Amino acid sequence: MNKDWSVFKSPWDRRVSYSKLSAVSNCPRAYHMQHELKIKVPPSEALVLGGVWDDLLYGVQAETVEDWVLVRLNKWRAKFGPAPEKSRLQVPFEKSISGTKLWLYGFIDELSDDAVIDYKFALKPWTNDKAESDSTLRQLRSYAWALDKPRWEIRVANKLTDEIQHFKGDVTRQDVDDTLAWMIEAINVLLSKNRDGRVNWLCERFCSFNSDCPAFIESQTTLHV
Repeated sequence: MNKDWSVFKSPWDRRVSYSKLSAVSNCPRAYHMQHELKIKVPPSEALVLGGVWDDLLYGVQAETVEDWVLVRLNKWRAKFGPAPEKSRLQVPFEKSISGTKLWLYGFIDELSDDAVIDYKFALKPWTNDKAESDSTLRQLRSYAWALDKPRWEIRVANKLTDEIQHFKGDVTRQDVDDTLAWMIEAINVLLSKNRDGRVNWLCERFCSFNSDCPAFIESQTTLHV
């Protein structure tokens, strides 16, 4: 999908995206390998399908689309209508992060009068716990903060069934405060020279760099002692 990068006014070297902050917060070492050393990582199936899904929703023609994807697309449009016709682009945003010299910037799929709306394509149906997890809502709350919206929505299609799911909720003052505190903490890690591995649930399932990560190897050794 095309994105209009020319709309951003903040200095290029002072912009940080949510994905960058999330990556360095999850594991400084993996962030260093992928984003600073530019080591290529094969895209996951979910990432590839998500890109195809976004293109279809915004009217970008795909060369080949499997029938099961079209079934979900038709159900999505029946439930939510087409993506906003005013633009084939996602909605850009940027906002200065208080207490730093940095700007949070990025794109959100859609805006309503009072909510940020994110489109998702998953490999299986979401649960309420997944939709309301810290990692999921932190992103939506950061976007809501940047765009001054009091609510969030997530619209989910998935590979296993043709069920289209819809989750939504409020963004409280405490949510905003917690999200800003997390952003400041992630920025401090980003600006530091610390690129040590950070062991968490992502390591074994998703990390492409765990085979030679001292922290991960030590954690596995400890588990099997």
